Amino acid sequence: MPLLLCTLGSLIGGLVWFPASLALRALPDPIRCAAATGTLWQGRCSRLVVQEALVGSLAWQLRPSALLGGRLSAQMIWSLRDDHLQGDLNATRHSLTLSALSGRLDFGTMRTLPIWPSGLNAGLARTEGRLRVELFEGTWQGGRWVDLRGTLEGESLAWQGPERWDLGGLRLTLGADRPSVGTVVDTGGPLDLKATLSLETAPTWTLEGSVRARDPAWVPRLGVFGPPDPIGRHRLSIEGR
Repeated sequence: MPLLLCTLGSLIGGLVWFPASLALRALPDPIRCAAATGTLWQGRCSRLVVQEALVGSLAWQLRPSALLGGRLSAQMIWSLRDDHLQGDLNATRHSLTLSALSGRLDFGTMRTLPIWPSGLNAGLARTEGRLRVELFEGTWQGGRWVDLRGTLEGESLAWQGPERWDLGGLRLTLGADRPSVGTVVDTGGPLDLKATLSLETAPTWTLEGSVRARDPAWVPRLGVFGPPDPIGRHRLSIEGR
């Protein structure tokens, strides 16, 4: 037992002092760190590059004790210009969990990151505004996101198609009653929206609720959802992936 403890202590000590600049050389293509400081335990990559595009800086602090339980655990902070996210990462052989995720992202920044599937990237290219993240969490397991909780709030949102559609502010709150299910409401603007979003079978999703135009310019646009009720509300029943 003393020998085992000494061996484990040596391994953890090696992680604490191993230079980050050497460790990050093992990153798979097309990911590389152009400027690393610190150690594998606590370090910073000030120029993280993916597919030859700068995706910001990343700082981390590992929790070596988690390795004894066969998992990787770290606190991480990402930033790019005025945008930033911070939270905790926990990974095992079968899953990856992000938790306590908070920060701010501009959609203009998001669409410059070469990490999105082509379909999502096309949607981001038409979206303007900012996204605020509050204590968000979720687990990537079995090829999909599960156990989603937290709040995402879009500010000054707009959709640029053949014409510009201003959406105002929208707030998504997941997991208040059960994981991956929550409410979508407006925070002021041209639309009065109240709906329930389900991501329980992600990547497919469903949105059920109602929407009413506050801005007269939206009245004809909402006609795609059928005729309104006497106070101008249209029933929403949408699904996609």
